[in-house]
Amino acid sequence: MKIVLLLGASSAGKSTLCDALIREHGWHTHGVDKVNEILGRERTPLLLKKLRAQALIERLSPYMNEQAITKLAETGQLELVHGDTTIKHQFNSPDFQGLEVILTRAGFADKELEDLTHSLHEVGKVFESCLRNPFDRMLEDVFELPPDASVIIDQVPPNDGDVKSNLDEFREKLLARATVDGRPIEYATVLAFCPPKALSDRIHQRNESAIISGNLGNKREGVFPFLQLSQLISAAETDGALDEARTLSKMQLLLIALRHLPPSVGEGETNKAKAVFKAGAHEYRELMKRFKLSDTSNVIISPRADLDAHAVIDLSTGASPSDFARELIAKTLDIPVLSITALGKSM
Repeated sequence: MKIVLLLGASSAGKSTLCDALIREHGWHTHGVDKVNEILGRERTPLLLKKLRAQALIERLSPYMNEQAITKLAETGQLELVHGDTTIKHQFNSPDFQGLEVILTRAGFADKELEDLTHSLHEVGKVFESCLRNPFDRMLEDVFELPPDASVIIDQVPPNDGDVKSNLDEFREKLLARATVDGRPIEYATVLAFCPPKALSDRIHQRNESAIISGNLGNKREGVFPFLQLSQLISAAETDGALDEARTLSKMQLLLIALRHLPPSVGEGETNKAKAVFKAGAHEYRELMKRFKLSDTSNVIISPRADLDAHAVIDLSTGASPSDFARELIAKTLDIPVLSITALGKSM
């Protein structure tokens, strides 16, 4: 079996490349979007079962219906009714940080506040108990494929920013699974490189297509693809020579920050322009740090060399998906073998 991990930012063009490998060369594909969709489908019934077993649906029924409780667990979105008031808040993690303060401000107090806070935190704990490692679930599907299959895995950098550990974890899990299965695995990591300006254009085109087709779920709003990209590149001060595709300036980065703000920024505010500028300034400062533009006017963006990738494919060159597919195949013809015999010996 041949497994290639294609690592790149969201909207860099990985999915289009994978589609060409499937359509024209008979490859199989898996990836972060697909596995999250699978895990979501598998998690919801288990989540409901555990919420009911702990009587959380019943305990929270004066404030929330079953759908709202499940939504809180899966997305962190709280919608709770207290008297004539509906409390809404978006939490970013299942520990529901600041929950008690939010409930106190809404008028809850004493024993009711204590019980409600405890019950809602229990919802977060139930969700955490239902989580599965996406790599584990992905490999379950991959190892269902024929032993001679070629598989491309579409992966984005992790949220915690530790790309090297993420790659090491995947390789270790692949090695463990190969040991159990007793089959040789050809394995490589390929970086899908797309510099900031090209990535910005790709996202803009993607969002326009999503609007035209009515598939709004395919839109990518916010600067998160650029935060992902920053984990895969090195930025060095230019020596005066400028490369139009790879040179990034402070002004270009500011325009990127403003161009990719969610359209909801400033919505309903009296001075929307001020809100947009404030949000853009915040994102700009974060991107400045990530792309190392704090102390220089221009930097040259290049793929990171310390990730030990077997190959790099520059998806900003304008080549066709078919050309990119052939390039990836050519660059992975002679990839290392993660070969495990039935006796568990590495070759």
